[in-house]
Amino acid sequence: MYQNDYKYSLLLMTSYFHNKLSPMVVWARNQTLKDNMFMVKLTWQQNERWSFGLSGLYFDGVKADENVGSSVLKNKDKVWATVTYSFN
Repeated sequence: MYQNDYKYSLLLMTSYFHNKLSPMVVWARNQTLKDNMFMVKLTWQQNERWSFGLSGLYFDGVKADENVGSSVLKNKDKVWATVTYSFN
């Protein structure tokens, strides 16, 4: 373990078109290990029952050859889609 382990994150989220379209961006940083995590998500609320989403997750780190930090997540980036139906 490190004596001082500095981490911070940033979340940006908003909505457009009367809350129909909602983008989100997340950035997390481990300053000690020089690691980054980025996530983007876009959700479209078609109506009160149906919503659709597209998301992506990306890991990046300087110490990719060592088994610390996000190096264990190397080549584990993801893209996925969601479809949600609400029974009201």
